[in-house]
Amino acid sequence: MQTSWQVGDQIQDRWEIFKILEGGVGVVYIVYDHVFHESFAAKTFRDEVFASCPHIADRFTQEALAWVRLDVHPNITGTNGGENRRQTLPVPRICEWR
Repeated sequence: MQTSWQVGDQIQDRWEIFKILEGGVGVVYIVYDHVFHESFAAKTFRDEVFASCPHIADRFTQEALAWVRLDVHPNITGTNGGENRRQTLPVPRICEWR
C-alpha cells in the first residue's frame, strides 16, 4: 500500500490530503474527511521504515488499537481508529486535528 501520498491525493477515497508534515521516521498527513466534513491528522511511518522492519506494521496496528480503546481524556488526542483492515496495512492512524 502506498504511504507516500501527495497534496490532493485521497486516502481510501475518503480523506483528502491538504498538508504534509514530515519527521524523522513518520509522516503526518493533514486531511479533510469527506464523511464527517472536518479536518483530521493521518499519522503513519515512512515507507522505508515499514520496509526495513517487517514486524513494524504489526506493532503499529497493536499500538493503534490500544489507543482506540483509551477512555476520553483532555490530554489524549482522540482517534476514530481509521479503517483498520489487514489487506490495506499500513493504514494511517486518523486523529483529531485542531
